[in-house]
Amino acid sequence: GGWRGRGGHAFMGDRFPAFRHLDLSDEQREQIRAIHEQHRDERQALSETLWPAREALTTAAMAVPVDEAEIQARAADLAAAKMEAAVLQARIQAEVFQVLTPDQQEKAKAWHAERQQRRAEFHERRLERQQSGEQPRQN
Repeated sequence: GGWRGRGGHAFMGDRFPAFRHLDLSDEQREQIRAIHEQHRDERQALSETLWPAREALTTAAMAVPVDEAEIQARAADLAAAKMEAAVLQARIQAEVFQVLTPDQQEKAKAWHAERQQRRAEFHERRLERQQSGEQPRQN
């Protein structure tokens, strides 16, 4: 979920796969770059919150004896950080979409819907394999 990797460039021009098919103009690419630059500090601050929150939850979940209150507190911290990241991602996406033409917006939405469908099918197949006792594939 959210942007990709620690660099946070999920919506950057050609780095966002949906944009590869949109035939962006040089001006659009520059506008998108500027949008990401405007949000760089926010993305950096969130990444500095998300990773430690995830690690803290993992540490709490592995502790013996189990401390349910600590696990709940760390899970709440992680959920809050993920919520902030989702809101920022949505704001950036909305700003980027304003740069696109209506046709480009429709193409991007169609690509995203197709990607969600493929992801849902992947998870469904994975669940079916787990329920049948089949071992996961090794890459």
